[in-house]
Amino acid sequence: MTIGLVGATAGCMRQSEEDDASSEPTESVGSPVRNGTERPPLTNATPRQSSPRPTTARTDTPPTRTTTQATPTPNPTPSDEPTDTATPTQTERTTTRPTPTQTATPTPTPTPSHSRRHPYLSVGSGTGKFGLDLGRYPVMGFDRAPVEVLYWSDYLCDYCSKFATSIHPRLIKTEVKRGNARFVFLELPNIGQNSRPAAMLSKAVWKTVAETDPGLFWEWHQAVFERQKKPDSGWADFESLLGIAKKVGIDAGAVRTTHDTHRDAFASDIEAAVDAADRASIPGTPAFHVYNRNKDKSKTIIGAQPLSMYRSAIQSVR
Repeated sequence: MTIGLVGATAGCMRQSEEDDASSEPTESVGSPVRNGTERPPLTNATPRQSSPRPTTARTDTPPTRTTTQATPTPNPTPSDEPTDTATPTQTERTTTRPTPTQTATPTPTPTPSHSRRHPYLSVGSGTGKFGLDLGRYPVMGFDRAPVEVLYWSDYLCDYCSKFATSIHPRLIKTEVKRGNARFVFLELPNIGQNSRPAAMLSKAVWKTVAETDPGLFWEWHQAVFERQKKPDSGWADFESLLGIAKKVGIDAGAVRTTHDTHRDAFASDIEAAVDAADRASIPGTPAFHVYNRNKDKSKTIIGAQPLSMYRSAIQSVR
């Protein structure tokens, strides 16, 4: 089931949740077009193009994912070994009693709070819907969340920018933070010549920071959409997006090295995300397949729609 909305504007998305709830959605059901047939109209979404995928994106023998899959490293814990302190003898007790040295238990340092940062990003695990290896994609939310949202976007898509900057932060507060749903970030490069390079760099940014400071990926993701300009205007070329990574505190040199080292694996991940979009009948971006991880319930939302529509879909499949 695909849900769209007629009459939604960027202004209405900035209104309160109560204003969003009063909007009247209009269904727009359709499938992605890969064979040149007519595409049904979409609302607040960028239609997928019918151009073929790059032939270099896949190889006959996909890279072995186990060699590049990020494995979470447990936080170091204080040593359980007792402190080697002197034990006073009977004669020593009559004179000067040494004071045992106490070993202080390290207190975890909280992650600094930034305007765009949310402490809910982590390396996923297991297999999601449509066979997606969740260890290959950023996952925002708690493992216990009953609802998973497959979230496709293109960094050149203006409606994706509207969702990322106006709607997603509010969904994090109402649905992610409360443990109702978690989001899986997927690429659907589709619009301009820089769409696929941007998707590849997104993979490199995530792999670079996933184990050390995953919140930096969210900062980069948001900063790219905030700086968005017209497709193919040069704003989203590789060096420009790498510069954004440096501005938000990511080691640009490490991102470049990661990009070059894992190029084939990243291309395979993007193709897996595109295949999942095909199987979910995704006709444009942004797109969201909302499903219950334990039940046969799902809904699909296409476009940057009012907050109430996403919340309603999450609640309906719980």
